[in-house]
This record gives sequence, structure tokens and C-alpha cells, in this order.
Amino acid sequence: MLPSRVAAHLKTSVTLNGLAIPFTQAVGSLARFCRPIAFFNEGSDYELSMAGSAVAVRVLGQNVLVSSLHQLGKGASERDPGEAVMIIDTEAGQRAITGNEASRLRLGPAGQMSIQDVFILRFDDRRDDRDLRPWFCRLDIDQFKSPVDLPAGSKILAYIAIGFPSAHQVYGFEWDEETSSVTPGDIRSRWVRVFLEETERTAWDKDGLLPFQIDVEQTEAIGDLDGLSGSPILMLYQETDLQAHFAVAGMILWGNKLGRINAYPGGLLQGALRRLAESRRSARFS
Repeated sequence: MLPSRVAAHLKTSVTLNGLAIPFTQAVGSLARFCRPIAFFNEGSDYELSMAGSAVAVRVLGQNVLVSSLHQLGKGASERDPGEAVMIIDTEAGQRAITGNEASRLRLGPAGQMSIQDVFILRFDDRRDDRDLRPWFCRLDIDQFKSPVDLPAGSKILAYIAIGFPSAHQVYGFEWDEETSSVTPGDIRSRWVRVFLEETERTAWDKDGLLPFQIDVEQTEAIGDLDGLSGSPILMLYQETDLQAHFAVAGMILWGNKLGRINAYPGGLLQGALRRLAESRRSARFS
């Protein structure tokens, strides 16, 4: 349930995954498509490890898992993007599947690393005899937007992030002979819903990113914010006719112990997804 201060403004439904649904159900519905991002550890006793959060969306005809690039690590600990996998729920249990293409897009000034911090894992529509499209939330490209992109007179009702804190993860898999999937296993990672508030920029905030604040009560309940990187931030808003709308306002990149968050802007995510759809000649990883 949304806070009463938000629910009191309701008038209609919002569009999510191609369907009009009650405004209060939007967050729970999208949570089904928010996944922990995981990596295959070749030669390790721990064959899968999770490094944060991601969201699986179908936009501009492509199925993509969107997350932050820094979750791949740096230097000697940097992961091969080809080791990234998405966990899906099937009738036979949970499976981890690899993507068909991993991309990072060069956006903004070359030296502004925060604007480069986006990682996109693309999946074909089918894998063997399985249709993968149901595991991706259908969104319109215009549903990725920054707060400054809203029409004049719009009223923001709430910012809500969905992610997977690292402290609440249990997993165990065995790999098939094929490296494209794993046998049914067990993975439990409790997702959390976090209400954010816009806040004034400080010296801690990185250029080009959106500053938000989590209140103390939520921060204490979540504990360590590690694992929230890559979490989508949902923006629920009304235009002047009181019509309710839903958009992805950004993606969490950084947080600190005081509950301060820096987010990758939704408008830049829109540009990254457009660019990926328009040209597969963007930077690739093998």
C-alpha cells in the first residue's frame, strides 16, 4: 500500500506492462520484474554470486536487463560481462540465464564517469524452446524520464525504489553442461520498497546524478544499503488534469550510511535505450 498522503490523490489507473492497473498496485506489479543481478563464478565452490539490483524491461522491441556498470567491479576484481546472468522463475524452478549481448554506452563527456555508469544485458525473444518475453516488463520508451522532463504543472506524488539488499540473499545452484542456463536451484533475495525524497545537492553528490534522501526510519530498517545499486526509481505523478502516470525516474548508483542516494537520471536511461535500439554497433563485450 502507498502512504495515505499519496493514495488520497488517486483518480485513475496507470499503464504498466501494456495494461491499465490501479495506481496503488503499480509498485508491486513492477517488483516482479526487478531482479538481483548475478554472476557465474567459473571454478568456484560458489557458482553464483549476486552484486546488486536490476530491472528487466521490454522497450523498443528489445528485452534488456538494466543495471549499473560499476557492479562489474574494477581492476583485478572486474567481472567479465559475459558472466552476468538473470534469475528467472520457471515451472521447473529458478534458473539463471546468460544474455545474448552485454553493452555499455558512451554517454556524456568522456571524463564524467558517473554518466557512463550503465550496464545493459540484452536477451533474444527465445532461448531454446522458451519464450523469454514474459519475464520483461513492457514499457514505452517515454516512460523513462527525469523529473525535469515532466509537463509544466505536474505534481510528483512519490519516488519509490525497488531493490535487493545484499544482507538478505541466500542462493545455491548447480550448472548444466550448457553454460546458458543452470539446473533448478534455490535463490532467495528479499526485495525492499524504499520511499525517497528529493533533496538539495551537497558536496558529496556526484555531477550529473540526482540526489535523494531516505528517512532515518527506513534506513535503519534496511540496514546496509549495499545491493541497492541498480535499483529502478519509480516516479508516480499527476498532470494538471489529475491523470495519474508512472515513469522510471532513474536508477540508484550510490548511497551512504546516512541514507543519501545518488541516482542515474531516467532521461539518460531513455537515451541509452534508444541508442542501443538504433545501433548494435555500440561498445560490446565478448
